[in-house]
Amino acid sequence: PKKSNPFSSPSFQQDLAPFPSPPFQESFSRALGTTKGEEKQEEEPSLYPRDDLVFLEEPPTQREDMISQDSSVYHHDGSISSNDSSSDALFVMKQETLFFLAQRRNTKASEPPLKEETRAFMTQRLVEEEEEHNRIARYTPLSLLQEQEELLRQAAEASAAAAAAAIRSPPPATTTTTGRSGRLALSPEHRSHSQPSFLPSSQQHKLETMEFLQQRRRRQSMANGRATQPGAVNVQARAPGSRPAFGRQRSNGRLHPAPLPPPPEEYPVSQEHQQGAPYPHEQEQYEFDDQINNNNDYNQDSQTATYRMPHAKPVLDEEEERRSCNRKFAFVLGTTGIFLFAGAVVLVFLLLLGPDGDSSKNLDNWKQILGDVTPLSVLMDSATPQHRAWHWLAMYHQVASPTVATIDASYQAYALLVFFFSVGLEELWNPRLHECNIDHTILVCDGRYRLTQLIAPNRGLNGDLPPELSLLTNLQRLNLADNSLDGSLPSLSKASQLNFLHVGGNQLTKGIVDDDDNMESFANLKYLNMSHNLLNGKIPPSIYKLSNLRSLDLSGNLFDGELGTEIENLTKLTSLILRNNELRGTLPPSMGKLSALKLICLDHNLLSGDIPYDPSFFYSRDEVTISYNFLSGSIPEDTHRWNQTNYGIKKLDLNANRLSGSIPTIMEELYSLEYLDLTRNSLTGDIYGFARTPLKELKLAINKLKNTIPSSFPTSLRVLHLHSNNRLRFGLPTEIGRLTNLEFMNIGATALGGTLPTEIASLTKLESLFIDYAEFSGTLPTTIGKLKMLGGLQANGNYFTGQLPAEIGDMGYLRLLDLQHNHFTGSIPTTFSRLGNLQYLSLRFNRISSTIPKELQGMEALTTLKIDYNEIEGTVPDGVCALVDSGTLENLAVDCTISCDCCAGCSEADPDLLCGRGPGSC
Repeated sequence: PKKSNPFSSPSFQQDLAPFPSPPFQESFSRALGTTKGEEKQEEEPSLYPRDDLVFLEEPPTQREDMISQDSSVYHHDGSISSNDSSSDALFVMKQETLFFLAQRRNTKASEPPLKEETRAFMTQRLVEEEEEHNRIARYTPLSLLQEQEELLRQAAEASAAAAAAAIRSPPPATTTTTGRSGRLALSPEHRSHSQPSFLPSSQQHKLETMEFLQQRRRRQSMANGRATQPGAVNVQARAPGSRPAFGRQRSNGRLHPAPLPPPPEEYPVSQEHQQGAPYPHEQEQYEFDDQINNNNDYNQDSQTATYRMPHAKPVLDEEEERRSCNRKFAFVLGTTGIFLFAGAVVLVFLLLLGPDGDSSKNLDNWKQILGDVTPLSVLMDSATPQHRAWHWLAMYHQVASPTVATIDASYQAYALLVFFFSVGLEELWNPRLHECNIDHTILVCDGRYRLTQLIAPNRGLNGDLPPELSLLTNLQRLNLADNSLDGSLPSLSKASQLNFLHVGGNQLTKGIVDDDDNMESFANLKYLNMSHNLLNGKIPPSIYKLSNLRSLDLSGNLFDGELGTEIENLTKLTSLILRNNELRGTLPPSMGKLSALKLICLDHNLLSGDIPYDPSFFYSRDEVTISYNFLSGSIPEDTHRWNQTNYGIKKLDLNANRLSGSIPTIMEELYSLEYLDLTRNSLTGDIYGFARTPLKELKLAINKLKNTIPSSFPTSLRVLHLHSNNRLRFGLPTEIGRLTNLEFMNIGATALGGTLPTEIASLTKLESLFIDYAEFSGTLPTTIGKLKMLGGLQANGNYFTGQLPAEIGDMGYLRLLDLQHNHFTGSIPTTFSRLGNLQYLSLRFNRISSTIPKELQGMEALTTLKIDYNEIEGTVPDGVCALVDSGTLENLAVDCTISCDCCAGCSEADPDLLCGRGPGSC
């Protein structure tokens, strides 16, 4: 029966539809007698795997670089010729596949159709054949490729005819070894290399010659440092268990081309050709190859494609790699040498510009510029900062000729450089930067790189300020406060734009106030602070010429003399601070004309005399402090009160003077008054309630005030200090409970008398309560335990009786409790052990009995315990002695009637009464 062709079945043709047809498929179909329109029986033979057909799976980088150099081809006469073309190996594989398909069809016709896996395998094989064909064509010269295709086409037709004949009649078994039935068996010596050839001997010889020329060409390219890129997958037939032959052999991890076969006899190898010269018939091919290599056009979509030989990365041997590394090292070494040479040239250039090199001309130019502002004797003295600045500028700044623009730009750099060298800031100077970019926290410039602010407070500066600071003509703010500068402040006469000068907290002995002639240069000065220096003498009258001055602070110096009447010229003055000097004389009445003046601080001087009678001298300011002087007379009273709306005084401090008289009634209506301190004077009369004022602190201690404490104090009051006014009587008013903001109250050393009102428990913000020697009697109210914020309670020297309130133990913040010299009875409350912050406890000179409670050992913060001169018996608890031994309790005083293991002994003056440790006890 007629057998069907598996390659013409519809299913097989459908599987091959997406893939391009190889150039041999038409010849195979024609040789087998199959056309596209014929109907064939769909029967697909099954294939058995072959042991002698191996696909060499190599990595892409190796597979593309490997080609068999020793593959052999069978001729019709049985001879074997050498051929290194991988396309021949593929071709033989095709023919062998067709041969076994046909033979299997004759012997196994009854087998079932091919499975899907077999169909996919055959489809993949055809795709690989097409890819192999395209890959070989890409790296083969065009002329050789065309001729090879023609020869292969003829071979395909011949092999197809032979395959058709094999289908009709099984071939005789002529091989040297036998295998399975119907299979081609090869001899062991040729099983891994040999493939049958269907070409005539003449054409086969021509094909071998062309392949040899191609190998010759590749060898020539490798000698010139170029590597070819041959075909991809190398398919060879080998015997089972035999080692496949590679086109390139490995040696020490490298790929080297295998030995090439000898050239044909018609082209004998001469000595010239052995040295690399091309054969006559190769010269034309080389020229054509160069033309192909230089052609950059490759159109894959065109049917007449122009192939371009790609340039591959050369395969270098060890010698070539060593030479390449040597060239790279030489390049790096040469580049480094060039840079070092350039750096040496620049260094030499800079050295030549130094003060010891050939820079005398530049030094002379700078000398000519700086000689006008610095004496030459100072400039030439090597020990001066001016000399260092001169040489520094000559080293880093070239000046061709002194011009006006050069001088203006150079004076600023010179003045700052001298300043930095004088006060110890030379480490901040950077010659590669403009002076305005050195440190923006110290130097501030405008948009034209002109210095406007020099700010260096608390920088540890020391030494004398150089006179070159006057060259900073655009300077507006100068702040050098809180340093260790000494000497005198320079003139600064050229700094006409200066409006802020603060040099307080130094050791200056002279300042700009000493120079009367240059005061006109400070017409724009608004803030002058030279406090806490060593300035002495009288305040110069020239300072009163600063008509735009807003703030003047000369405190903490040694100025003496009187305040001049010319102070009335400072009409814009808002702040006058002259405290802590030795000023004498009286207060000038002309100060009353300074309507803008809001702050007057003249405390801690030697001023005397009466206060000017002008009420606006005090009451129209914001703050007046003239304490610790020798002022006398009375405080001015405004009987007409015509200017009361302008009285905005907030603080009046006349403490520690010799004032007399009564408190002016006008003070009750000072609607802005918050602070009033008239302590340590000789004031008499009554105390006003100041009900209309927002008073926060009222200090009237150590005077001769009389009568009662007013009940109309403002609720804003925080401090009430009436101590040592022994003419105050009639007790503490119950309205005291209204002062819920009160934090400090001292009414001791008075003659108030009466009982302590229970309303005192409303003072929940009270932190200190001093009621000692105020002649209070009765019991200490138990509500006192509600004063949770109280830190000190001093109620000694009164006539309190009864039991000590146990509620005192609830006052957790209490640190001082002094109840001595009263008439308390009973025992010490055990709740005192909860006073964990208590440091001082004195209950001496009372009538307390019973024993010392052992709970007192929990008062770990206690440093002083005085319970002597009472009726206490028993022993000192071991816990209290433990506090003594640990060093926490430093002062312990008990009666000698008490047994004490930790006491030093009894007093020599009265051994029967006192015993204990610490000052005043043992």
